[in-house]
Amino acid sequence: MTLSCSTRDPFIHLPLEIASEIFTHCIPPYGADYARPSYPLLLLNICSFWTQIALATPKLWANLYLRIPAPVMITPDFIHHLTRWLARSQSFPLLLFLCPKENKAKQGPHPEIIQLITVHAHHLRELRLRCCSYLVVFSGSPSSPPLHFPILKALVAKHLRRDQKVILTSDEFVDILLGAPSLSILDVHMISIISSSPSDEHGPVVHAALTSLAIREDIYRSDSDSPSHNNILSLLTLPCLTRLSFQINRTDDIACLTSFLQRSSSPLKKLELTSAYHNMAYDSNYHWNPNAIERCFTLLPTLIALEMCGPLTAMQDVLISLLVGNESTFLPDLAEFKIVRAFREEAGWFVGVASMLQGRVGRMKHFSVLWSGHGLGPVSTPLDAQWEAFRVLEGRGMRIELNLG
Repeated sequence: MTLSCSTRDPFIHLPLEIASEIFTHCIPPYGADYARPSYPLLLLNICSFWTQIALATPKLWANLYLRIPAPVMITPDFIHHLTRWLARSQSFPLLLFLCPKENKAKQGPHPEIIQLITVHAHHLRELRLRCCSYLVVFSGSPSSPPLHFPILKALVAKHLRRDQKVILTSDEFVDILLGAPSLSILDVHMISIISSSPSDEHGPVVHAALTSLAIREDIYRSDSDSPSHNNILSLLTLPCLTRLSFQINRTDDIACLTSFLQRSSSPLKKLELTSAYHNMAYDSNYHWNPNAIERCFTLLPTLIALEMCGPLTAMQDVLISLLVGNESTFLPDLAEFKIVRAFREEAGWFVGVASMLQGRVGRMKHFSVLWSGHGLGPVSTPLDAQWEAFRVLEGRGMRIELNLG
């Protein structure tokens, strides 16, 4: 007797729940690539039984990597198939990655794709963008109100080119937070936030779910008058924030950060400070107020990791001096200190670094400096005594990385 193909199929003997779980283990990390249909559409072409399992498994269709084609390629047939795909996800939490086709990054949001986001906003859990123009769904337009994303946990717009930079008003940025009350991660690059007019009259917006906020402008821009996003901190209260990344463009940004920290009382664990390279020429002339910096960082007793990127050398000097001799009162839990793309001319700077690290043995686990050319001028290297001090510290378990090329 010859067994039929369906009889030999091991899936036919499994409960639907187990068969569905096996199928879902094949989902790529960022979802199925709609432009290269293979999985899960491949499952629909095996046999009728596998088709039934695939169509009864909404999780298979809830992770989608969508390469947005040129407008002329977004045909009714394209939208029809995309609509059917997303409909199969039912109400399962949806991860959507929108990526414009290469060389088509400047295209605006397509109305039909905006409409699909509108339909599925209620179960969108994660939205990743390489086309920030689609942020319009959060602020709406004169013809459509802002959308509400009740379960959205992560909004990430990264790996954008400089010509994709987006400027939002502070009201539009606040709309993002108000429209996503469950948002935990907000990470956007190549974006500037300018003040709205009239100014907000209702006080800072409290968002109790946000734990990670990163707003990054173009650090290589040449326009020193470009609007800063730091004004947005004055509009926010984030009591659960554990990670913050923002840009220092002026000395008064420290006062803005201090006020934000006092208001939020956040259990901040990681702080990343960057500065645009147009500041490099006058960074050494910045008169950073040591008392203001001390007041600010004293509000961070839970800080574990600190990263400083760009020409913030004068500010680093103040911080390192504050870290010496105040191990139990100033940033007592600091375990990682990273300096990226700064530049130094004086080798004596490492004397203060070595003194700081020696006083924090057992607390500081990782200290790194990444300097590079990029026209930043000469860089210094440690003296022999400091090299020896660093070797001793590494022997005591501290990881020290110095990349001075």
